[in-house]
Amino acid sequence: MQKAVAKTIAGFLNFEGGTLLVGVADDGTVVGIEHDLRTLQRQDLDGFEQALRQTISDLLGPEFNQLVRTGYEQLNGHSAARVTVDPSPHPVYLREGGKTEFYVRAGNTTRPLELASALDYIQMHWNG
Repeated sequence: MQKAVAKTIAGFLNFEGGTLLVGVADDGTVVGIEHDLRTLQRQDLDGFEQALRQTISDLLGPEFNQLVRTGYEQLNGHSAARVTVDPSPHPVYLREGGKTEFYVRAGNTTRPLELASALDYIQMHWNG
C-alpha cells in the first residue's frame, strides 16, 4: 500500500494537487484504515501519520512533506485518512530499489510516463 499511496501523491504533486482518501473504497464506502494500523509498530493514527511521512520521505523526498497535509475522520466505527496535496513547484520522481518513475494524474487515475512523454510533460507543465 505504501507505494500505491506514494504514486498517487507524486501524481498530485506533478499535476495541480488533489485529495487522496485512504480507507475509502471507490464507491465511497468507508472501509477504514484499521487493517493498515495493525501492520504498524505503533498501531494508532499517530503511527499511521509517521508511516505516511516516512513513505513520502523515502520514496519521493523529505522536502515534499511540506506540500502534504493530513486529516482523519471517523464514520461508523472506521477511520479514514484525507491526504491533501499541493502542486509541486518542480518535477517529483518516485525512487525505489534503484528505479526512478515519473507519475501524473489523468482524470481519476495516476499514470507513469515513459521518458520522452515525461520530458514533454515537464516542459509543458513547468517551463511552458
